[in-house]
Amino acid sequence: MRYVIMDLEWNGSYCRDLNGYFNEIIEIGAVKLNDKLEIIDNFHQYIKPIISRKLTNIVKNLTNIQSIDLYNGIPFYLAAEFFEKWIKYDSSIVMTWGTTDLLVMLENCRYFLGTDSIPFLNSYADLQDYCQYRLNLHDGNHLGLSKAAQILNINQDKYELHHALSDSQLSSDIFSNIYKKGTLRKFTKNAKQKEFYDRISFKNVIIKDINNSLINKDDFNFSCLNCQAQLTNINSNAWIFKGRAFRNIFKCPVCGREFDVRIQYKLTYDGLSIKKSISPKIYNPNEQNDIPISISETSSSKLNKRIYTYPDSLATSNI
Repeated sequence: MRYVIMDLEWNGSYCRDLNGYFNEIIEIGAVKLNDKLEIIDNFHQYIKPIISRKLTNIVKNLTNIQSIDLYNGIPFYLAAEFFEKWIKYDSSIVMTWGTTDLLVMLENCRYFLGTDSIPFLNSYADLQDYCQYRLNLHDGNHLGLSKAAQILNINQDKYELHHALSDSQLSSDIFSNIYKKGTLRKFTKNAKQKEFYDRISFKNVIIKDINNSLINKDDFNFSCLNCQAQLTNINSNAWIFKGRAFRNIFKCPVCGREFDVRIQYKLTYDGLSIKKSISPKIYNPNEQNDIPISISETSSSKLNKRIYTYPDSLATSNI
């Protein structure tokens, strides 16, 4: 088994051909790991931009890429060809930190190569998603590369952040720290199937209208964290949308406690995802509560789709 961890840097500019904004890749960096998670090879290539030769100030400040670096670069089609040859093994699992780099690579393949797929991609895993799973982080926030390194006590001084090769090396360091045999299987996708690209290209939508037809008011049921009694909505018209979720105050008719409730509706490729949370109402910021926060996730069958999660016991592969 081989693992390839890829990182990209790109420059955003206006593209006349597309009559819109385009993220043009200017640097590809990657490391190749063997089954012992040892780095056995590196790949690094600057790409000569053709859509815009002027780097944005954000890219200049973040990456420290110089104009001479890009002047000596090669066209994207050659870089993609060299990278595909460098990967070699069809069984290699390609990983990126989040799917943004993958979507930018797909965007460039479509424009420069005229293909709706990534030529060198056979199997893919989202390393960010896998890392959050292994660290038991399920708060819905995306974990940054540097933050993950901090959590794992990885010394970042030897890495140059926002440099494609260095970021891929840091990602491999994180991967070797969190990897557990048999746990990567459910995160590994077959990139040769059309559904793979349909899925990664799908843009999730947060529902903001409480009267949306997809919302079932039966979901607005919460139980008291103290006595388990059914909570009562103090004001059914008081739902507010804040922080990507609907919020309100519920009260327990038995013990009288009040709670902040939160419910989020997100339309995903797999259907309607519903996330609910409840916590004791705090009127005094210095007040301490002895009741924990409760969070639950469900999925709706309105779209005839459901979101499934699989226990580790089902991951029987050695991946």
